[in-house]
Amino acid sequence: AVGLRTDNETLITPEVLQPNQWFGYSMAAGDFNSDGRDDLAIGGPACDAFSFQQPEDSGSVWILYGSATGITATGLRYLDQDSSDGGGVEMLNSCEVSDFFGQSLAAGDWNGDFAADLAIGVASETLGTTNNAGAVQVVYGFPGVGLRVAGNQFWRESNVATGVAALGVAGAIDLLARLSLAGVADVAEA
Repeated sequence: AVGLRTDNETLITPEVLQPNQWFGYSMAAGDFNSDGRDDLAIGGPACDAFSFQQPEDSGSVWILYGSATGITATGLRYLDQDSSDGGGVEMLNSCEVSDFFGQSLAAGDWNGDFAADLAIGVASETLGTTNNAGAVQVVYGFPGVGLRVAGNQFWRESNVATGVAALGVAGAIDLLARLSLAGVADVAEA
């Protein structure tokens, strides 16, 4: 295995460059496809979503998978709040102006399937009439596949307590601890 090297450096940038998208503002590593190699999630919280159009500053996350030669763009996965897996499987929320999806990222295996899952901070999510309430979108990794929208969860302060049963107590405590350490608002204090 080669891992990180200083010779033959690779510059990782989005395919379409736009000013002020904050690509690389946040990062998290985890084995999202359970192949024994860590993968890299890169947040661009001010990116204007997949089409690079409106809504402005909605945010995006790029997933680069690990390989025998290191991180590669092969199999690149792009996520925003309008992402889908096709067949009607979509994110539980949608892109909105200044959501900053991807401002913080945390990886962990919260469902115990040996594939890392990804919690994505949406720091300025507006909920109802509450501006900048914040939220966390969780997408799950699948062995041999990687991160998928299927089964995603949308956490906000008001549903953390009622959602503990969905993750299990240990999973919820782990998620809250990781999000707190990752710089997301301390959602455990509600």
